[in-house]
Formats: sequence, structure tokens, C-alpha cells
Amino acid sequence: MHPLTKSRTVKSARALIAVSTCLAASLVSGVTLLADDSNWFFDGHHFSNREDHDDGFRDRDHRNKIGAVFYIELENHNFTQPASDTSAPHQIFGSPAAPYINSLITPGNPNASDVSYATAYHNVLALPGGALVSVHPSEPNYIWQEAGSNLGIFNDNDPYGSGGSVAAIAAFLASNPTVSGQNLSGLLQAAGIPWKTYQEDTNLFNTTGGNFNQGGTITNIPITDPSELTVPLVSFSGTAATPPAGATYQQYTNAYNGSHQYNFACKHDGTLFFVATNGGDDPTTANVEAKYYRPLQQLQYDLDHDTVARYNLITPDQYNDMHSGLNTPFVYNGVTFTGDLGNIAQGDNFLSIIVPKIMASNAYKRNGVIVIWNDETVGTNLNDFTHTMVEIVISPLAKGNAYASSKDYTHSSDLNTLQKIYQVTATTPTGFLNDAANPTLDGTLDLSDMFKPGVIPKTIPNVRVTVSKVTYDWASKTATQTITVTNLLSSTIPGPINIALDDLTPGVTLINSNGSSPCEQEESPYVTVVASNSSLAAGASASVTLKFKVPDRFGFAYDVREVSQQ
Repeated sequence: MHPLTKSRTVKSARALIAVSTCLAASLVSGVTLLADDSNWFFDGHHFSNREDHDDGFRDRDHRNKIGAVFYIELENHNFTQPASDTSAPHQIFGSPAAPYINSLITPGNPNASDVSYATAYHNVLALPGGALVSVHPSEPNYIWQEAGSNLGIFNDNDPYGSGGSVAAIAAFLASNPTVSGQNLSGLLQAAGIPWKTYQEDTNLFNTTGGNFNQGGTITNIPITDPSELTVPLVSFSGTAATPPAGATYQQYTNAYNGSHQYNFACKHDGTLFFVATNGGDDPTTANVEAKYYRPLQQLQYDLDHDTVARYNLITPDQYNDMHSGLNTPFVYNGVTFTGDLGNIAQGDNFLSIIVPKIMASNAYKRNGVIVIWNDETVGTNLNDFTHTMVEIVISPLAKGNAYASSKDYTHSSDLNTLQKIYQVTATTPTGFLNDAANPTLDGTLDLSDMFKPGVIPKTIPNVRVTVSKVTYDWASKTATQTITVTNLLSSTIPGPINIALDDLTPGVTLINSNGSSPCEQEESPYVTVVASNSSLAAGASASVTLKFKVPDRFGFAYDVREVSQQ
């Protein structure tokens, strides 16, 4: 163990994404750093003022905690579809142009050892016979990935400019006040949880040393200095010209498909449509959100140096994500593919390179998760249950060996899962972002069936917990501390609200305990903050004084957990 210094406190509070050891009702809605010169800290979950206490010492469930998450986003192909649907592009399942993806979902294949996948992942709002509302094309689904709603968007417009989607979203929210305009990455950022989006071909240097997002001639050199990054608010595409004689730069060449073509689309990154994460209509280096937008060309460096975020969105360009075909047929594993099969081969080739690179990293080995995801179904009657989408989970914590989950999933299932993993709460009646609160037709809420038991927390916090410093009375060997809960929801929470103190330091007793709550094989004392005949209004707070019997002056530690009604 190491002494808990004040500098260590700051590092811990930023790094910890605490999840209750008892998964019934964890409390972490964000990283709340309360520190003073008395050498104590509280991160929203774990309190300690012990000099000799390692901040991870009592985390008995750390082996089942998810580490870095990587979403790799693909385009416009069904996983499965009816043979009668001749209007749809080729499906991915069984495609000769997708040998890598199919190896991932083949039991016994070495590539499938850490894999679970969905066999019934449907377009949002899909119904067995077809949806009443068709959420298409691409952009509405990327917005849904972040917000649990398309927020009134049914086009692929850029965030700003003529017909810009940000203004359209603002108008929709003004007319629909019960819909939340918050987004997942915004909640993570507010909670101090690191996130990054890696967009291929963005934030590269141009040939004059500027940022290609702002024009010029593209190069392969990624911008790594945060002060030179911009938020890519405008789509662009083209083919890099052959350098003139005597040029000091090399022609841009895509590292995955070998072409000189580039094609970035704003519509394929949902974070760009929320002011909380796009920084507003500011395409310059002054945009405060620019540091979150990295070129995909930087990912390998970040993997090698262990500087990826907790949540990482990876968007290939429109050639490597299966959306569009290159100008020439694509040769993959010695086979020449043309037309739509060429599009699939381009994307499968991309995955066959990038997935093993991520899996070789320390970030993946520390319980990382890779999700191969695609945005929408396509074809005739595309919103029925005979059209499914790609959803492949790769993780040491997945059930593995190409476990096939037949539960009904949509993008809302991912969002519900991610809120539980990161323990972030929206200001909504349930705490979940819009449709993320709603089960699919078979009752499924999240992706937990694809993971080992106990990996995905069962709930998100509906209150934020803060604590005061401890006051000691050494004559009576007692200590007092104030604990406060604040309602995070937009609705009233009925009482009782009880807070359990799990893993309380041995020998320390909570004198004014109102009872005990089971936690694994032990009983934890709890205190009632809001009585059963009372309630806590939206945004309101309530406090209670904790009274401890302490045997010595070495301090104590505990983890907070909300307890269901006793």
C-alpha cells in the first residue's frame, strides 16, 4: 500500500470510476472531489481519511469491472435479412467478403474466444411487422446512440450551416419539453470521465503545416498537440493529388485500404450534434471541445502509450466503414471484390487490422470492451424483425466463444448499458436518456446477457452523495460526519432513502445505524436520510449526521451504496 497524499487524492478522484461492490444500487453519478488539508477524499463512492489506506484496497469486485470501451462504427449493411429482399445490399452474416467478421462469430475459431454477439439487434423502434416511425438515414441513429432519441432529425445534414441539425434539434426540444437534450458523452464529460472520438482523416496536417480540417492539401501526419486540434464540424471528401516534382511531402495514402481517397462525414459522429460536446459553431483551435476529437491515425500511439480514454468512439472514413466504394475494385486476401461486396471487403479489412491492435493493448487486457456496431438496417420493410444489425462484443468479460444472444436489442440497449457501466445519470424521470429507459418487446434493457454474470451493474444512481470532513471527540472515541444526498432526477423520489456503508473499517461502528443491509457475505450498516413518510423533490438535498465509534486515531474508510426500501 501507499500513503494517501493530497496529490494522490486528485489522481484517484479523476481516475476512479467507482461502482458499488453490491450491484443492487450503485451511487456514482460522477466524480465529486472534496478535499482539504486534512488528507481525506471522497469520489462519490469511496470515502477514506486513513493515511495507510489504498484507495482500491476494498474494491473486491475489481476483476469484473469494465475498463476502456471502444465502439467501432460501421455503415449500411444488415447482419441478416430475408433472401427475398433483393433491394438490400449483401448481408454480413456468411458473406465471402467478410471473413474476419464471420470468424469472430464462429464457435471454436481462435478469433471468437472473447466474443459474444447479437442475433436479434434491430433498428430503433422496429416492430415484428415494421415500425410506425422509420428512424433513418444514418445521422438520426448516431444521435440516438448518444441521446436515446433522434431528437426530430430525419436527414444527414452537418451540425451547422444551411439546414444545420443543431438548430433543428434546439427547435425540437423547445417544442417537446419532456424529451431530454442531454447526451452520453456530455454526461461523461460532466462527471470527469475521459472520452475521445477518433475520426479518420480529421485533424491531420495539411502540406503547409495547418490543420486540414480548415482546408489545404491533406497529409498522413496526425496533429497531436491539443492546441492545434479543431472540432470537425464540416464534412469533406476527395482524392489526394500526386505531389508536384520537388515536393517535400508524400501523397496521402490510407493506411488500411491503400487508396489516396478520403471521406469524412459529420453524420457518422453523434457527439458533433450536441453543444455540450461540440463546443458550438466554432471550427477554430479556440473551441474548448477540440481536445476530445482525435485523428484515427493517432489511435495506435494512444494504445501504445496507454492514453486512450474510458470511452472511445472510432469512426472509419466512408470507405473503411462499408458505406461507399473506392474508385477501383478492392483486392482483399487475394480476391478482387467489386460493387457492394467491395464495400463490405473494405470494412472487413479495416476490422481485421484495427481490432487485433486494440486487443494487443494494455487498455484491452485490463477488461477492455470492443463493440462492433452498425447504424441502421437497409432494404425493403427494413424496420421489421427479419432485418437485423451487427452487434459484436469482444472482451475478456464477454461470455465468449461466439456466444449468440437472441435477446431483442436496439441502440437504446447500448445506451442503457453504457450509463450503467459509467454510472452516469441524466436529468430525466428515470435517470436514463430518453428511450434508454424503455425495454424492448421481450423485456430486454441492456447488453448484460452478452457478458459474464455480474459485469453490467443493475442500476444507475438516482442520488448524488457528498460527505463532510470528520470531527473527532477523542475523549469519547467518537466521530461525526454529515452525509448529504441530492436528487439527480427530474422527478420526486419517494422515501425511504437509505445509505449503506459497505466495507466500513474493522473496529469502527456506526452508532446511529437504522439497520443493516446484505453486501456479498457481510452485513453493512445503513442510515436513513429521507424517511419512509417523506420524499425528495427533483434537485433537492437532504442530510443526516453519521455518528461513529472509533477505536484509534488512524481514521476509517467505507463505500456508500443506496439501499432499496427496508
